[in-house]
Amino acid sequence: MVILGCGGDRDRFKRCEIAQIASRLASLVVLTLDNPRTEDALQPILEMQKCAPDALVMPDRRVAIWYALEVTSQNQTIFIVGKGDERSIEFRRLHIPYSDLKVVIEWEDQSQRKIL
Repeated sequence: MVILGCGGDRDRFKRCEIAQIASRLASLVVLTLDNPRTEDALQPILEMQKCAPDALVMPDRRVAIWYALEVTSQNQTIFIVGKGDERSIEFRRLHIPYSDLKVVIEWEDQSQRKIL
C-alpha cells in the first residue's frame, strides 16, 4: 500500500505519471494532501485520480495514514511518501505543524499496537 500526494505549485505533468507508477506497483493507492501551497488543496489529488481511478481519495493525510494502519495486516508494508521528515504542511503560505511520523506514533498510542 502507498499513501501519496503531489505538492501544489509544482510540476503538474508529473502527477499523472506518479499516480500511474504507484497504481502499477502497489496493491492499494491512497491519494492525499502534500503541501498544496497556493493551489486548491484538492487539485493535485484530482489530477492524480484521473490517472489512477482505482485509488482511494482521502484528502486529510492523518485520516489516510490511520486508515492504512487499520486495514493492513502485520505482513504488509505501507509506504507513506512525499513529506519525508518535513515538520509542516504548507497551505496558502502558512506552515501548519504536521509530521507523518508523529501521526504513526499517535496511532500506536491509541491502538496500543506497535509497528515501528
